[in-house]
Amino acid sequence: MPWFTIMTVIVVILAVFGLITLAKYLINYSKKGS
Repeated sequence: MPWFTIMTVIVVILAVFGLITLAKYLINYSKKGS
């Protein structure tokens, strides 16, 4: 696999992981607010 493909896969995985973490944080924050 070319380096470009490997880096793209890593970036996508990190982006998805970051969105999941952000979503969990927002859900917890909204629960505390209410």
